[in-house]
Amino acid sequence: MAEYTVPIMLALTPKHCILVPLFGMSFERAIKWHKWLGYLVVVEVTIHMVGIMADWIQRDMLWTSLFHSRGDFVLYGLIAASSLYMMYIFSLEYFRRSYFWLFYRCHWIFGIIFFVFSILHMKPLKYIVNLAVPVGLWALDWIYRAWTLRTATVTEVRRLSSEYIKLTLRVPDFEFEPGQYVFIHSLKLALFQFHPFSIASCPSQPQSITLYIRTVGPWTQAVTTGPNRLLVGDKVQLDGPFGKVSLPVDRYRTLLIICGGVGVSPFLSVLHHLHLTDIEDRFESITFVLATRQASLIEELIPVLSRLSHGTCALNIQLYLTQQAELPLELTSAIPKAEFFCRRPDISKIFLQVRLSSSSKRVAVLTCGPTELTEEVTRVAHRLSDSRKRFDVHAETFLL
Repeated sequence: MAEYTVPIMLALTPKHCILVPLFGMSFERAIKWHKWLGYLVVVEVTIHMVGIMADWIQRDMLWTSLFHSRGDFVLYGLIAASSLYMMYIFSLEYFRRSYFWLFYRCHWIFGIIFFVFSILHMKPLKYIVNLAVPVGLWALDWIYRAWTLRTATVTEVRRLSSEYIKLTLRVPDFEFEPGQYVFIHSLKLALFQFHPFSIASCPSQPQSITLYIRTVGPWTQAVTTGPNRLLVGDKVQLDGPFGKVSLPVDRYRTLLIICGGVGVSPFLSVLHHLHLTDIEDRFESITFVLATRQASLIEELIPVLSRLSHGTCALNIQLYLTQQAELPLELTSAIPKAEFFCRRPDISKIFLQVRLSSSSKRVAVLTCGPTELTEEVTRVAHRLSDSRKRFDVHAETFLL
């Protein structure tokens, strides 16, 4: 089975793969399938090894098969399996989130070892031919990305707090859709690393984009600290845009947005677009919920949220400070129509409020933030959906 699963798994990795649009998936959703197929390969290889060794033990041939009669055939299989297990270990969320550089390098190194020794172990022409197709797609993707890579100029880089950074880039004639993201590469920060960040600005401002970055690892820390930190005027490479909002938001009359921290970025872009194109007039109500640990992010968003709150639709803004005991006085009067809370949001209560106040049979729910938040939002949406009211969810997380 692995001889078929591995090529499919590899075919989902190119960012511009032609197979992805055919199935209606964006790159980040294709990567989820890539991960699940990777787990399946681990299971298949484990079953294969355990089954063969159990047979050898039953026939009292384990020692002979491992070290004598089978020769390099077994050794190649053990090396391929070991490299696969190392790929699995270093692709766990802990390493992807906190040590991305380690995950990235180990994925490359052990991935190459796995493919080379799995071919030597299996030796079937069919497996090599199957691998040639995704490898070719992957090579074409890299050529296309190198050809279309954009150069952007840093116009603002500012640390909002110990946790958040604002980065503004000037990119002439850059076209994108609300809710999309880009990969950023800087030779000053790392030679090979591309990091994804959601675009917070509106598509009607094509000359520049704004990104909000959460510092969670060495690369994001180095954006504003150290001798190689980014400065105004520096050049960075931009790959994208990628992704899309899976729901046709403009076809709904009720919209619920629930964000955590910098997860607000893609949906700020959506709200900007709705506001500037007058599409928001079609909505019966829009509920915007943002939960963040510190007030610095909300303070940065005051001009944006104040402008949005003056729209014609019924906009309900709920802002939650999860790690502050008291509200800063300057915040409470800065944003009209906003409610402030010093606690975590009660997701079920928010859904029930929208359910009771909205006459629409279908509600669009957009959520982005930590995995725990998006999973809870999705779970509550499914639990409260029925024949009278349906909550359709588009969920994004910080991890690819």
